[in-house]
Amino acid sequence: MYSPDARRLDDLLTECFVELGHDRERMRLYRRAYAIITATIYDENAGDGHYAWCVNQLTR
Repeated sequence: MYSPDARRLDDLLTECFVELGHDRERMRLYRRAYAIITATIYDENAGDGHYAWCVNQLTR
């Protein structure tokens, strides 16, 4: 999630799941739901990397 190579690896993994028949938009919907639910689960002040990752999922 947080490494410099995360975006590239995430894209590769997503493509693998799409090739297996999973719907790309449904996976995005699930990821956005996860982001909303867990945005402040690790740091109640939203000062950690997870919060930034969640915001990114909701704004791309």
